[in-house]
Amino acid sequence: MDSLFTIHEFTPRILVQIVAAMLCGGLIGLERERAGKATGFRTCILICVGAALYMILSDLVGRSGALGENHGDPGRIAAQVVSGIGFIGGGAILQTRGTVQGMTSAATIWVVAAIGLSIGAGYLVIGVIFSIVVLVALVALWHIERLVVGRCDRARCELVFRADDGATRARIVEILEDQNRGLDDVVLDDLGDSLRMTFEYCKAHPEHRRFINDFWKLDGVRSVRTAAGVPTSPSRRSGPRPPDIENRSCPI
Repeated sequence: MDSLFTIHEFTPRILVQIVAAMLCGGLIGLERERAGKATGFRTCILICVGAALYMILSDLVGRSGALGENHGDPGRIAAQVVSGIGFIGGGAILQTRGTVQGMTSAATIWVVAAIGLSIGAGYLVIGVIFSIVVLVALVALWHIERLVVGRCDRARCELVFRADDGATRARIVEILEDQNRGLDDVVLDDLGDSLRMTFEYCKAHPEHRRFINDFWKLDGVRSVRTAAGVPTSPSRRSGPRPPDIENRSCPI
């Protein structure tokens, strides 16, 4: 009964906290939704409200003494949110095409949970302030990052090399792996006495295309051809070279 009276006493405050968590999580979720991310509007609301609810429950348990006199620790339940949210964040991170995607979404999940815990603990102003900080980081700083660093510009690279029992092919794969370049989108075509390997890379940043020059150091490589602005990988079927591939006889 003491728990019921405690909940009734704090019901108005709890409602304010839940609404604040919905608003803060929703604002961040709208930005993620606009960016086309899986961690969108409803996901951020649920994470923020859930974290706030855990913190509110921790507070109520500590106040009501439901765990026994002097045994109600308000931080015990909320502490599990910090470790448990990592499982959700880990699911948002993907490794594909030699790049790691979803780091920003995972970090967003982590900070939205922290905002929810702050609001659930009664620090609404802190939750609102950090929600604004997160929005600034996601929106304003993204534009600054593009101006300073620039965005990746995908291009296609085509290698033609000798089919020398796989020796040159193994060296090429080794170069790609040394650059942490995934092999998911690599297409290999049999041209008879030669093999053609096609994959995508970033031509905008020097550190992303520096490994292209390493191919010219291999004796078995016959040609390196590049094409910019290719939206998808070429077909896996063998056939004539696509017309939009520029023939280049010198290192890039």
